[in-house]
Amino acid sequence: RFRKEDCIDLPPVTFVDRECALTPAQQKAYTEMHNELVASISGQTVTAANAAVKLSKLLQVCTGAVYDETGTTHTLDSSIRMQTCLDIVDAAAHKVIVFVPFTAALHGLAAFLRKHGHTVAVVDGSVSASKRTAIFDAFQNENSPRVLIAHPATTAHGLTLTRADTTVWYAPIFSLEIFDQANNRMNRPGQINNMTVAMVSATP
Repeated sequence: RFRKEDCIDLPPVTFVDRECALTPAQQKAYTEMHNELVASISGQTVTAANAAVKLSKLLQVCTGAVYDETGTTHTLDSSIRMQTCLDIVDAAAHKVIVFVPFTAALHGLAAFLRKHGHTVAVVDGSVSASKRTAIFDAFQNENSPRVLIAHPATTAHGLTLTRADTTVWYAPIFSLEIFDQANNRMNRPGQINNMTVAMVSATP
């Protein structure tokens, strides 16, 4: 078994942490959920049954879209995190891949980036295999879209997206394998640009 870096000479990858504050609405919901396993969001009560669910709910609060027990989405002002992501996209020299682990937050961010003038394609679990192939092909071979927003589990092993030089993690995920594989979508043969992986966080 040979490591990729032992066989292929690729440009360097820089990992950067981008901290952003929670909005007042997020901070209130985060504190309630952290301390009580219950939070009031948009007038609705959202509860966490155990510590594992609580961790997921805290991540949802940070992304601005929280699911209740029925699967209904409740949105929170997440403008600071969205602006942080926009700043990274604006600063990128080439195309950008943004990984968002929750579908509701993913679509909210896509709408925000489109509003600010970026061409955006979205891939999540609802997108068919044939449609995904067309989106990935357009991202790799055409000028538009400039930004690909995807759920990290949808980027299959072996997928080449070397038109991107920047990958953004809109929120952390729990799987090291998925994290590593997703980062390697741009870090593959054919890449000629220095790469950046930006990880956005709001709390320790």
